[in-house]
Amino acid sequence: MHDLPLFSGNMESDKSLEQNLGATTLGKKMGKAIKTKQPEDISMMSKKITNRHHRSLVKTVLRDKNRLVKRVKIGGLNLVCSLSHLGETEAESFVEGGIVFINRDHPLFREITGNEELSSYHLARLITQELVKLANPLNITQAYEWQSRLLTDALVTK
Repeated sequence: MHDLPLFSGNMESDKSLEQNLGATTLGKKMGKAIKTKQPEDISMMSKKITNRHHRSLVKTVLRDKNRLVKRVKIGGLNLVCSLSHLGETEAESFVEGGIVFINRDHPLFREITGNEELSSYHLARLITQELVKLANPLNITQAYEWQSRLLTDALVTK
């Protein structure tokens, strides 16, 4: 049982959460490959497996010249994220009507667009930031702690 308000439902063990996020799928496939394949083959295989699983967790709902709307499934939680052109002076991210809006025109977003790894981390940070704000933490320390735990769960493989 988690003490994070958005995840206070009956949660399963860490092992099943890893399975939902694909960590065990990659581990099982890579276990056989490590014994028989060269290191460069292994990295290509891990990208292929990760990308295949990633596509099942993230679906494009709408794409036009002004916005890109994605449905993201994290554990048992479905999120809708809209990456929109909102202008340089607008907020970096916000939630409206249950949708997480991310401003593609924000100077920080534009600066990191070329770096895929940094962009992924930045998007994870913005989404967890908005989730924590929705949970109404008691104080700023609790908010940062929740965000840190969400990011750790999302990005760190055990």
